Amino acid sequence: MEQGVLQLALTWNGRQILAAGVASTRPLAARALRGFSFARVLEFIPRLFSLCRCAQDVAARVCLSAARGQRPTIAATPAQTQAVALEAIGEHLWRLLLDWPSLHGEPSRQNEFLLWRKHLLGLADAGDGTDGRGAAAFGARLLAWLDHQGPPRCEERMLAAPVALLPRLSAADWESHFGDDGFVERPTFSGEAAETGVLARQAEDPEVAALLSDGRRLQARLQARYADLRELAQGLTEAEQRSSWIDVLEVAEGCGLARVETARGTLLTASSSMATGLRATPLLRRPNGIFTRRGRLSAR
Repeated sequence: MEQGVLQLALTWNGRQILAAGVASTRPLAARALRGFSFARVLEFIPRLFSLCRCAQDVAARVCLSAARGQRPTIAATPAQTQAVALEAIGEHLWRLLLDWPSLHGEPSRQNEFLLWRKHLLGLADAGDGTDGRGAAAFGARLLAWLDHQGPPRCEERMLAAPVALLPRLSAADWESHFGDDGFVERPTFSGEAAETGVLARQAEDPEVAALLSDGRRLQARLQARYADLRELAQGLTEAEQRSSWIDVLEVAEGCGLARVETARGTLLTASSSMATGLRATPLLRRPNGIFTRRGRLSAR
């Protein structure tokens, strides 16, 4: 399978980006995997995706289980839910400790990040998804650390009308929105552009909501990442809070639909046992990426 390329074009007036366009020749996994057996699909998914790989794998597995009607109650296992949470935590820490400091002209916090990463890899290797004691201890440590952390100050305000934020919906809510190949290629929400990711997911957090109402969208985005990280850490300490990140249902006989929240946004995966193939739709993986009805990337 050819890898393809993603080309981004920006129009800059010396002060701000006026327009953006994207052209992609990357193959759609939804098409590439059609006709494969379920076993073959599950073998390919971890190889196909380098970003949010764990979430992609879990989404495919629970979706295929739903399509095949393998369990009376369809749900992700504790180990699967924990794996998705740990992957998202790792990406949040990467952004907050490595990327954002350099963007603000500050030294990256590499040693801190590597220490957290060591703990995350230890949990992943231990497969601690049954009783969750190791994960709970890690979550408590992360919550204590977050009590002394906060985002850098960004006073910039929006100069243009913002794109709508994608609401947080369940797999059942998404059933009516998930359509044909056009949706897979150019996902929209009710035919309109929408942004997914931490800002959309945490838009109702009081601090995030206050920043959004003040037009400070960049600061809100940073605050939302901390809020998301706190929610994930709490989910590790309180198992009942983990379930909101993954859900799945059998939408029709032989057809499954899974929703998995990732650090980059909402991931939807649909499968049909009749075609023995998989349709995977990562909805706008990057939080600053918004697909319009024409499938173009809008950066604001």
